[in-house]
Amino acid sequence: MKKFGFIWFVGIFIILNQNTYGQYNFVGLKGGIGFTKEINNLYKVYSKPGFLISGNYTHNLNDKISARIEGGFTQKGFRSKVHFPGPGINDDEVYQTTYNYISVGPDIIIAFPKPKKTVYLLSGIRTDYLINYTTEDDNYKQVMEDFRHLQLLLNAGAGLIFPSGIFLEINGSIDFLNKIKTTERTNSGPRIYDIYFGLSVGYELGL
Repeated sequence: MKKFGFIWFVGIFIILNQNTYGQYNFVGLKGGIGFTKEINNLYKVYSKPGFLISGNYTHNLNDKISARIEGGFTQKGFRSKVHFPGPGINDDEVYQTTYNYISVGPDIIIAFPKPKKTVYLLSGIRTDYLINYTTEDDNYKQVMEDFRHLQLLLNAGAGLIFPSGIFLEINGSIDFLNKIKTTERTNSGPRIYDIYFGLSVGYELGL
């Protein structure tokens, strides 16, 4: 995993330092909402919306290929239903949990330019670092922090940008660091990883 990450960042460095004809640099800002599906073996979980905001710097190699570095804030929210066996009608309790992350990572972008709009695809890596969280379920605080303190995600998406600089973007990511940990575990112990989907709108300005 470390070797893969090293190769990826070296590749980004080489691309950014190529002296290619027709280079342009852009800065951008976007915001939106995201939904997270938590996969675990502990209890039922339902996603609740969280917001995202980030800035980016994009280096266009030509009219089709770009490299982008992005950093910002991502919020992930859940409603968990925990079952307590025993008599009575209130055996299930629902808890609200919210996680706040600093997110950063590079993307490679492939664009399909047209006069009135440009469609693009993107792929890259995200690192999500937990800065704080709130939860109503004290029983799972330590478990959650163990799995959520650091997430490494594979990211992919698509977007639509207009000549004005306004763009719409969707992206999905999977927490492959905890997915690997989960796969390596036996039937004992907690297993948790996330699948994330985001929708955002933003503005890009040429430098």
